[in-house]
Amino acid sequence: MNTKDNISVIVPVFNAEVYLRRCIESILCSQFKKFELLLVNDGSVDQSRSICKWYEKKDRRVRLIEQEHLGVSAARNRGICESSGEWIVFVDSDDFITDDFFSLIMRKEYEAQDLLIFDFAGSDEWRRYLRRRQSSQKAIMERQYNEKDNLLLVDKMLRCHQLMKGGHTDLRSVWAKAYKRKIIQQYFLEFPAELIMGEDQIFQIGYQMKVKRCIYLKKAVYFIETHLDSATQRYQADTWNHYLYFLRHLKDVLKSYPCYPVWKEGYYDAVLSNLKGILVMGIFHPQNSDSTSKKYKLCRKIRGLQMVERAVKYSNRQTGDWTRKVLLFFFRFRCYPVVGLICRIGHIRMKWKKR
Repeated sequence: MNTKDNISVIVPVFNAEVYLRRCIESILCSQFKKFELLLVNDGSVDQSRSICKWYEKKDRRVRLIEQEHLGVSAARNRGICESSGEWIVFVDSDDFITDDFFSLIMRKEYEAQDLLIFDFAGSDEWRRYLRRRQSSQKAIMERQYNEKDNLLLVDKMLRCHQLMKGGHTDLRSVWAKAYKRKIIQQYFLEFPAELIMGEDQIFQIGYQMKVKRCIYLKKAVYFIETHLDSATQRYQADTWNHYLYFLRHLKDVLKSYPCYPVWKEGYYDAVLSNLKGILVMGIFHPQNSDSTSKKYKLCRKIRGLQMVERAVKYSNRQTGDWTRKVLLFFFRFRCYPVVGLICRIGHIRMKWKKR
């Protein structure tokens, strides 16, 4: 494919037969047509491979790449190696995009940018988005950043802050963004295959620190599907260990930059956000069959970690939604039965919302 004025769309695929067709169709229905779609089958054992093969035969822009099951990071890295576009876009196989996403990327006024950042929304907001688009002709609100803003943007990423009031982006993820392939290749950037979670954020920090110009567009172009079997929702017995491994890796990455002191409080804010994940999605997940005493013992072990000890000091004055503040207040004072109760209530609310 000619590398001028085009986009490489990388979709890692692993046992995604339920949502895969919707994902691919949303990409192929894009208004802008000059792109390649790289479907990286990461050793799927369901019908995902057959679905990918069907679309590869149907549309010459689609290419199936196969590998043994190595994980999402390895799949994305393989997609980067096989890509040819000027821009690279990552889409998860259970998500979908708007038909104008690529058209926005290819606007002439954005060609000098190194990174384009957009909003995302939940899949349940799709119909509402369509109604708003039909009734509104408002111009897209924008905010431009340059190289001097990279420290600020990484700090916002660590603290999960928005770039604009009413915005809905996630700086930690690769959702709803467009990257210049030449920057990824020039600096040998890749997703860390050794991480089970948080690989997006590590890649994003490395890329952001190489950016000279980027722009945020306050418009939803990407819709995420949250379901009980998704990577962010399903229970794994050692979830807490994956979180802690990521946090140590994150600190090592941040400390590799001389500006780490600027990010120090932001890092501890990230520890608190991930601590909530450890408690809700790990220790007190409904599918965790460990005894109550074992759960409390693990809480005491994590509470005693140095990085957690330092981070909880920020829990009353740092950012975070009220559920995080309440949860971490009781965790800080070792009220683990109350922490468990709050987590159970949280899971009931999440289950109710999905009905």
